[in-house]
Amino acid sequence: MDHRSHRLPGAPLASEDRFEIGYWLKCWDSVYRFLLDQGPTVARRQVFVDYDDLCRRPSEVLGKLATSVESESLDAAAVTITKQAQHNSREFPVHAALVARALAN
Repeated sequence: MDHRSHRLPGAPLASEDRFEIGYWLKCWDSVYRFLLDQGPTVARRQVFVDYDDLCRRPSEVLGKLATSVESESLDAAAVTITKQAQHNSREFPVHAALVARALAN
C-alpha cells in the first residue's frame, strides 16, 4: 500500500497498523481538526460537505455547495453519488474515545 503518513497533530504513528479502521479514523480526525483550526482568512474559504447528507439530498446539498463556491448551479443528475455505506461497529471495532472525538464536530 503506497500511503505516506502526514505529520499533523493527532495523526497515527508510522508504527500503527494501516489495516485497522482506527488508523484511518485518526488520519481523518487529524486532517479535519487541522482544517478547523485554521485562522479566519482560511476558514472563510473552507467548505465542508457532509457525505451522508449529500447521499440523502443531492440536489439541495449541491445547490448549497454551488452557492458557497459562487458557481453556477450543480446538476445532481450529472453527478454520480455512491450510496452511503452502512457502518457495522461489530465488524470494525474502533476505540470508543476515538469515535467520540471524531463525532464531536
